[in-house]
Amino acid sequence: MAQKIYYCLSFFIFIHITANAQELYYEGVSSKKMNYTASVQNNTQWCWAASIQMVLKYYGVYVTQEQIVQRSFGVKRNGQLPNLTASPELITANLNKWGVDNRGQRYRVQATWGRNAPHPDMLLKEMRAKYPVIIGYEGENGGHAVVITAVGILDTQQGPAIEEIVVRDPWPSRRNRRRKGRVVYPGEDLANRIGDYWFIRVQKY
Repeated sequence: MAQKIYYCLSFFIFIHITANAQELYYEGVSSKKMNYTASVQNNTQWCWAASIQMVLKYYGVYVTQEQIVQRSFGVKRNGQLPNLTASPELITANLNKWGVDNRGQRYRVQATWGRNAPHPDMLLKEMRAKYPVIIGYEGENGGHAVVITAVGILDTQQGPAIEEIVVRDPWPSRRNRRRKGRVVYPGEDLANRIGDYWFIRVQKY
C-alpha cells in the first residue's frame, strides 16, 4: 500500500464482547473457496496487486500480478517491473475497468472506495452476500492491503456485533503460506486501523 496516514474511527462500532454463553457464528466466503483463490504477493510491495488478483480470481477472472503492475506503472528501462506501492486512487482505477483475462473471458469490474472502516452494517451486508472486500490498513511495518472474506458475529440486544474479521493476507510468511493467508483479527482492533476499503462487483460477458 502507499505510504499514507490511516485514521482510526472509534465511532464505527465493532464491539468486543466476552463470549460467555453466546455463540460466535460466521458470515462470508467459505474457507474452501478462498483456499483456492488465495494469492501470495510476488514482490515486497505488491500486496495491493495480489489482493486485486485474489478478488478477481474469486469471481472467475484470471489475471496475474505482473499484468496488474504493468498496466499501472509500465515497465522500467531494463525491462523489469517496478516494485512499488499503490495509492488508493490507483487501486480504485484498477477496480473500475473493462478487460479480457488470460482465458479470453471479457469482464467488467466496478468498485466503491471508502475512507476509514466501513460501517459494520455495510460490511455485514457484503459478507452475507459473499462479496470479498479489499482493505488498506496500518500494519506493524506500515500500510498493507488484504482481503476481508468473513466476519465472526455475536447476536446482542443491540443487534449483530462483529467480534472477529477474517482476512486473506498475501504476505508470503511461512505462517501465511501454511494457512493460505487466513488470519483472524479482533473486529474492533482491525477496524480502528483501516484507512481505506473497496466494495467490489465483477460481471463476466
